[in-house]
Amino acid sequence: MNSSILLQKIAGASVITICLFFFASCDPNNGYYQFYDVPSQGWSWDDSVVFVLSTKGQDEAIQTNDLDISVRIIDGQYAYQNLVLLFSGDGAKDTLRMPLQDSKGQWLGSCTAGVCEITMKLESLNPTLHDEDTLVVQQWSRDASLQGVLSLGLFTSK
Repeated sequence: MNSSILLQKIAGASVITICLFFFASCDPNNGYYQFYDVPSQGWSWDDSVVFVLSTKGQDEAIQTNDLDISVRIIDGQYAYQNLVLLFSGDGAKDTLRMPLQDSKGQWLGSCTAGVCEITMKLESLNPTLHDEDTLVVQQWSRDASLQGVLSLGLFTSK
């Protein structure tokens, strides 16, 4: 078989696999579902992830205590057992320590193809952040540029 035809078939199969993974990761029962990729060169203290919690046609913003947070980590590139995040809205701020690994270094979430996704409820956030229309999230670790974080997401689960 011609090598260019083989490469085209492999590329086509890869695209199909990625599409299936994408659609399988989207749950139609989720009311709010938003993920953002962080910069591949590292997540700097200055890089904010902004989630807009109110949408057109919606009477009120989504309550932050109804949200789950999920982080996608590259196995072998993330150096810590937890992730500290700073949440802010209109004047209100709070930090969240998100455990990612147990005491033996095992990821707490599910891992596939070297990417681990860890999810937790946001119910422990400062109540003054519950009614925000926009939620700004920053990494708040000891590293100026955090390596190994792929993306961060918020979603409601029913």
